[in-house]
Amino acid sequence: MNHPAEAAATQVQALPLSRITVLDLTLARAGPTCVRHLADWGANIIRIEPPDTGGEDVSGKRDGFDFQNLHRNKKFLQLNLKTPEGHAAFMKLAEKADVVILVDRLDRVPEAVVIAQRTRAIAMQSIG
Repeated sequence: MNHPAEAAATQVQALPLSRITVLDLTLARAGPTCVRHLADWGANIIRIEPPDTGGEDVSGKRDGFDFQNLHRNKKFLQLNLKTPEGHAAFMKLAEKADVVILVDRLDRVPEAVVIAQRTRAIAMQSIG
């Protein structure tokens, strides 16, 4: 028979953010790094990516060590947000997400406001 302390040590404990779902629409370095920290603390990260262009991602080759490190513990979903179908699919995801993190141009802030009204939280870094 196991000692109670041994039994407790073998139980898997949930990480602090395991109940949080985050949609990741970030680019380059700062955004994905921020989201990676949330993933490391257990958040369910869904990275929304544009359709494959056959080239290299902003953060490097998908099989490269930098890309793998930057996007560890994340799930990936390709959506073309420029099509009505892709946009509608994203908005359905946003309605169920706890957090949406994106980097966008200032002229698209109204779209971010619509997303914020359908989700519990939004973090946005504007560029340009």
